[in-house]
Amino acid sequence: MVTLKASYMVKPKKETPTGLMYLSEFDQFNTITHAPTVYFYQPSGELTLNAITHTLKDSLSKALIIFYPLVGRLQWIARGRL
Repeated sequence: MVTLKASYMVKPKKETPTGLMYLSEFDQFNTITHAPTVYFYQPSGELTLNAITHTLKDSLSKALIIFYPLVGRLQWIARGRL
C-alpha cells in the first residue's frame, strides 16, 4: 500500500526553450496516458524522508533540462489535434 504524503511542482533547473511543440502523427492517435511506475532501491546509508524528497526533486529538475518537451502541458488545437 502506498500513501501520498505530499505533491510537488518541479521545474527545470535551467531555462529551456519555450513555445508550442506539436505532437507527431503517431502520438495524435494513441491513448493519452502515463506510466505510473516508481522504482525503489536499497538505500546506501541512513536516509531521511527530506533527503529522499530533495534528491528526487533535484534529479528530476536536472532531467527536465534535457527532456524539456516533457515540461509542458497538452492542449487541444485546431481540428481536434493536440
